[in-house]
Amino acid sequence: QVMQAHLEHEPGIFNRIATSPYVATSWHIRPPHPIDPEFDNYGLEDMTHNERVEVFRDIESHKLDIVTGLTTNEPGGFAYMKELIGYAPRVVAWASGGGEQEALAQVYKEMGALFTLTHGRAQSISEVRNGLYFRPEDQEVKLYESNYDDPGAMDEYMDKWLEGHDGEGDWFINLKYHENNFYTSGTPFGPMFWEDYGRGRQLPYAAPYDISLTVELAKYKTEEEQANKWEVYEAAVKYIGEHQEEYIAITSIDLEEMIK
Repeated sequence: QVMQAHLEHEPGIFNRIATSPYVATSWHIRPPHPIDPEFDNYGLEDMTHNERVEVFRDIESHKLDIVTGLTTNEPGGFAYMKELIGYAPRVVAWASGGGEQEALAQVYKEMGALFTLTHGRAQSISEVRNGLYFRPEDQEVKLYESNYDDPGAMDEYMDKWLEGHDGEGDWFINLKYHENNFYTSGTPFGPMFWEDYGRGRQLPYAAPYDISLTVELAKYKTEEEQANKWEVYEAAVKYIGEHQEEYIAITSIDLEEMIK
């Protein structure tokens, strides 16, 4: 959905992404992509593996209608992002589990993906799941959360993120921001997909989904809060740049070189 919004409002961004020495594109999905069982508008659970693969090939080659939860005839998905930037996004989500995720992983690998991921445990670059390497991650940092609101405390934060590291070998820290974290609070797409979006997201709506709910109920940060999020983000980037004898900023393109 974010890719489609950029195509509509700022299509030149894809050339900037493709030519930037600092950026490497990966691929993540959100509702109503049917890999999330709550939004399976295709009946994947009752299909064979090969049937699921065919469905995912279609989904990852066409634009997904967020109202119906079904594909359109317009180009979209992983395959279209690959066309827009000139290479296959290296890392994909929702491809490290069983069942439907095995089928999705097969499609992503066929299209050129190299890595998948999970959170909550350390992952080695040599570990393989469903034919894809794991993107290594020893420490996940949700940099957008309120406990990281001080742009001047990067030394303190880094000490915390390095807890558990014995000083030997590599230690991969994932400094995470979602695009919407800079200007919205909570999950901005939540109101159109969950009746209880602010209380656990256990009651999903059925298709067709009502876009107006998100327009009406999404919560936006104040200008002061937005400025703070940018300051924290920029402080983290600057900190790594000023401590290159200790830390190396890498992208998934660098990871590809590491597995070679």
